[in-house]
Amino acid sequence: MRRILPLTIVLGLAGCAHWFEAQIRESYAAPDSSRRDAVWAAALDELEGRRFPVQVSEPARGLIRTAVVVQPGRVPCGVWKCRFRDAVEVWVGEDASVRVKLNRELAGIMIVPLPGGMLADEDWYKPWGSQQATVKGIEADQDAILAAILERARWAP
Repeated sequence: MRRILPLTIVLGLAGCAHWFEAQIRESYAAPDSSRRDAVWAAALDELEGRRFPVQVSEPARGLIRTAVVVQPGRVPCGVWKCRFRDAVEVWVGEDASVRVKLNRELAGIMIVPLPGGMLADEDWYKPWGSQQATVKGIEADQDAILAAILERARWAP
C-alpha cells in the first residue's frame, strides 16, 4: 500500500490520468432523411443561439465543430463544483441522423510544493469515470442540444 499511493500520484502528475477518463455516450437521433438540410440549418442556428462560435462547418462531411467556450457557473466535479469549458461536435448524416458530442473539461487546481512555499496553477482536464454526476450532466446537456436541434428542424420550412 505504501508503494501504490506514491506511484499513483507520480503517474497522475506525469499525465497518465487520461487512463481514468470517463466514457461518455453521444446523443443520437435519426429523423426523416428528406429533412437533412433543415436539420443542418437547425444545428447551426442552435449552436449559435447557445453562443458556441462555429469553427468548422463542412456540410459535405456532415460535421459542425465549435470553438471551446468557458461557461458561466459551475458543475459538480467530485466533492465540490468546478469551472468548466465546452466544445460541441455535431454530425449530420446523409440520412439526416444526428449525433451530438459535448466535450467538457473541468478546471482543476494543481498545487506544487516548492522550497519557498506552494505554487497553485489552474489546469483543464477531462472528467474521470468516478465523477458520475459530471458524466450525467454532460449527457443531459448533449440530450438537450439534440432535442433543441430536432425541435428547430421540425418547425423549419
